[in-house]
Amino acid sequence: MKMINNMNIRLKLLVITLPLMICLVVSVIFAGAQTYHAKEKSSDMYYDTLYKVNLKLANADRDFYQAMLGASYYYDFVNGFSSLSGDELTEQKEAKLSEYKTNIVQVEERFGDAVGIAKKEKKLYKGFKSENGLTFEQNEEEFYKLFDEMKAAFDVEANTGDWTKFNMLSAQAREYLDHIQDITESWSKSERNELDSYINNNVAASGILFFAVIAGIGILVFVIVVCLTRSLRRVSASVDRLTQGDLTVTFPENISKDETGKIEQGVKNLSEKLGDIIGKAKKISVELTESGKDLSSSAMSVAQVSEQVTASVDEISKGAVSQSMNVNESLNTTEDIGHNIEDISISVKDMDSFAQSMKRSCDKAMDALDELIRQNATVLNMVNEIGKTIVSTNESTQAISLFTQTITDIASETNLLSLNASIEAARAGEAGKGFAVVAGEIRNLADQSKNSADEIQLIVDRLLEDSASSVKVLERLNGSFSNQSRQLDSTKRDMITMSEHVNSVKNTSAGISDRVNALAVSKNELIDVVENLSAISEENASLTEETNAVMQELNATFTLISESAKQLLNISGELSDTISYFNV
Repeated sequence: MKMINNMNIRLKLLVITLPLMICLVVSVIFAGAQTYHAKEKSSDMYYDTLYKVNLKLANADRDFYQAMLGASYYYDFVNGFSSLSGDELTEQKEAKLSEYKTNIVQVEERFGDAVGIAKKEKKLYKGFKSENGLTFEQNEEEFYKLFDEMKAAFDVEANTGDWTKFNMLSAQAREYLDHIQDITESWSKSERNELDSYINNNVAASGILFFAVIAGIGILVFVIVVCLTRSLRRVSASVDRLTQGDLTVTFPENISKDETGKIEQGVKNLSEKLGDIIGKAKKISVELTESGKDLSSSAMSVAQVSEQVTASVDEISKGAVSQSMNVNESLNTTEDIGHNIEDISISVKDMDSFAQSMKRSCDKAMDALDELIRQNATVLNMVNEIGKTIVSTNESTQAISLFTQTITDIASETNLLSLNASIEAARAGEAGKGFAVVAGEIRNLADQSKNSADEIQLIVDRLLEDSASSVKVLERLNGSFSNQSRQLDSTKRDMITMSEHVNSVKNTSAGISDRVNALAVSKNELIDVVENLSAISEENASLTEETNAVMQELNATFTLISESAKQLLNISGELSDTISYFNV
């Protein structure tokens, strides 16, 4: 908790958003992996097993039918049940016998291929039963048994054996082919249900995982928000107490280092400073009250003393002689002042030299600052150009993404069309073999196109993410350069102000130099005045009477001062009442 309190607000927001971004990326990757696994499993079931087994069985059933049809025609030709004769009859017998032999061999080959594929799926081969209660394996054994009995019951080429039993056994064998196809369909439905269950379980697991992650992030957000609101409430309460004049507010020893902590530290400093000021003001108020009382008392005392001073004015004339002696001492002191004035003049000249040097340094700094401002403007323009280029690249990348999606859709449609074409070719039999090969190649090309489109889409997505990141960086960079420009402008204004102050110092030093020179002249005049002061002191006696009159006026003035002292006491009382609002 202490570590969270010391984070600044930007870092706290980053702590909230970064896990969200990571969870989003992980969820996309996890969902993609599960989807890909489900697609592969579906492909294995439908294309590698169901489609091939059904195709082989359908072709075997078709070949079986064509073999029996050829045998039937051959039987009719041999036994004279046909209207054909001569060479045509011989040609047709050979053709139908060849058709029978070829298709019988193909029945065994294709049925054997279907069995070989089914054996790879143990559940298909041994786990499902047809309506007759037999498994794929058992139906296979019965088929081979009847197939062998059929061939043994009647020799088509030799036209010997039981023809009726031959046809009966062939029909029974074909029924076992139908049972095997039914088992394959049942197995595919079961696999589809398992696949659906697998997908649903993955979706549920993903939902639980995402909920747990979101709950964890929610707790983190709650903790951070609690830390922020706690500091803000504490600062708000402290400010409310300060506005009510309570300067005894206490603050925690360890204040957080984030923005709210800085505000709280500022309020703490303000409280301490106000406490010092109000404490001093109270002390001054007390002293002012006491001084007002002393002033009132002193005014009365001075009034009394002034009467005594009036009596003492007569004695002033007696001090005229001693004053003459003091005037001579003042003359010596004035000469010392003259020497000090000369030293001041030398120091003022040095200060003027320093001011000129400082002025030259300011001018150089201004030139360098102007060059820095120009370079900053150039860099800012370049950054803006880069931003435009990135935005253009981002738009082009989005267009590529649309084209890639179109290619993916076309590949999917082509794949479906090629699958339908393969099925139709299988139904067409021997005549559709070439078309089935072409359909297979089209499906392969469609798969390659889809895979390539997916890879392009991944690259485009990464490019879009990188472009978005670059745009954000450029925005922050633009903000930094804007702040830098404002700071440079502010610095320039400060430099101009400093240059003006340096000029003022230079001008002031020149004025001081002039005044010092004038002071030197005044010093000489002062010496003359002091010399004449001796003569003036002799005239002081004649001014004694005038001084007596002035002292009477002074008595009246001190009376006014006494009244002002009373008003001062009233004002100090009001000041004390005002300051008492604050509790220190």
